[in-house]
Amino acid sequence: MKNFTTPKTAHHIVRDIIVSEGNIDDLNNSKLSDLHFIKCNFSGAILKNITMTNSIFEDCDFRGTTLEHSNLDNCHWLRCKGHQLSLSYANCIENFIESCDFSGSKWFGTKLAHTKFKASKLLGANFLDSRAMGVKFEECNLTSATLRQFSFRNQIVSALNFTEADLGGCDFRDTEFEDCKLTGASMKDANFKGADLRHADLGLVDMRDASNFRGAIISKSQASDLLKAYGMLVM
Repeated sequence: MKNFTTPKTAHHIVRDIIVSEGNIDDLNNSKLSDLHFIKCNFSGAILKNITMTNSIFEDCDFRGTTLEHSNLDNCHWLRCKGHQLSLSYANCIENFIESCDFSGSKWFGTKLAHTKFKASKLLGANFLDSRAMGVKFEECNLTSATLRQFSFRNQIVSALNFTEADLGGCDFRDTEFEDCKLTGASMKDANFKGADLRHADLGLVDMRDASNFRGAIISKSQASDLLKAYGMLVM
């Protein structure tokens, strides 16, 4: 997976314009790949079934934008705003999404293989039925996000906030948690076997989910807190 710390060089820069369905084909003689968009406004645009592969979106506004069924493979998103952005059924393979606010974004059925989200806000984002093999999150706020059936197996997950997220059926086997929050998360049928949860905030675990943690590693203080929460006296 590419790990861009600064935007890569693209063939053509598009700066400070409003992008809509009406002008998208005029940006670079109808060649929409390998572009570097800087401070462009896509907000509210309906741009289905377009191709913008190998592109960079830097400081762009995608609030309320629809990019459904589009081909956006190998793109880099840097400091973009994307409240309610819809990327449902789009191809977003090997994307790098850094320091973006994509709260409320929709990723239904999106192809996300080997995509990385870093230092981004994804509050309430919905990844239902997305194809997410090899997806990684780092330092992201996933409060109330829907991440059913995601696999985090054998990963080190760092600084993730899963508060009240839907983690139903997620695979956390042999996952190491560093500075993560799981308070109030729904964990029905999730598998934490072999997971190291000693540096995670588990909050109050529903006893109906206790079997999901069979084989997980927790600290003595976490075990004590869990028992106390259910009225058990720890001596």
